[in-house]
Amino acid sequence: MDLSDRLQRGAYRAKPVKRSYIPKPDGRQRPLGVTVLEDKIARRSTLEMLEKKYFGLSEIAAIFKCSKKTVYRLISEGELEALHVRGSLRVILTSVDYYINNQIKGYQKKNGVYKYVYAASN
Repeated sequence: MDLSDRLQRGAYRAKPVKRSYIPKPDGRQRPLGVTVLEDKIARRSTLEMLEKKYFGLSEIAAIFKCSKKTVYRLISEGELEALHVRGSLRVILTSVDYYINNQIKGYQKKNGVYKYVYAASN
């Protein structure tokens, strides 16, 4: 079986890291872990797959034309869903779509421009 089949089925298991020791000038040894090439490929492909479905905070700030602080506030208020990936917050693509759609509900598109439509009061 090839690597992609095992990844898709969830049957992939990482190989143990090969442990080597490098001698230091003072006589001690420094441990060095060498991962198998297949593990590096699996990690990289998984990361690339995740990055297509998630945005970084700076990307969201650029999309919304706001500061990262504003994006943090939207996440903390529950307006945007986010999770930690490799030590950084990532915003889920579907939550961005949902947030944008909720923001433009009161607007109508006319000649390619969205304008807010006020409800008629009687």
